[in-house]
Amino acid sequence: LAGAGNLGPVHDALLEETMPCKQALEAAEHFGISQVVLETDSSQLKDAITSSSRDLSIGGGLFTDIRSLLQDSFNCINVCKIPRSCNSSAHELASLGMSWDPGQFCLWTDPLPDFVTRWTARDLAEPESHIIRP
Repeated sequence: LAGAGNLGPVHDALLEETMPCKQALEAAEHFGISQVVLETDSSQLKDAITSSSRDLSIGGGLFTDIRSLLQDSFNCINVCKIPRSCNSSAHELASLGMSWDPGQFCLWTDPLPDFVTRWTARDLAEPESHIIRP
């Protein structure tokens, strides 16, 4: 699966990272995907998902929802902080979504569009030595 969209105005950058993360997990659950590796270049998002440290913040409900989804619906979970350079496809998709109208979203299933396949292949060709494991 791959997706892109434009959330429109959000409160802060952390929520801008969190809302698509939750939407992606919900889509994966809907399509019966049970094993995921969650990658983010946001150390704040990783911390918010892997601990209760931000549960009293504005996005606290989203963070607990994501943790519940991960615990209840998925196996073999790994939440990784990776450098942006190792996940440029996510940023390409985000840029694409930002060019759309607020509230516009698209979810692609197999076969993925050629541009998504190219972006993902480019990320997979990057050396894994750049990945920072939890």
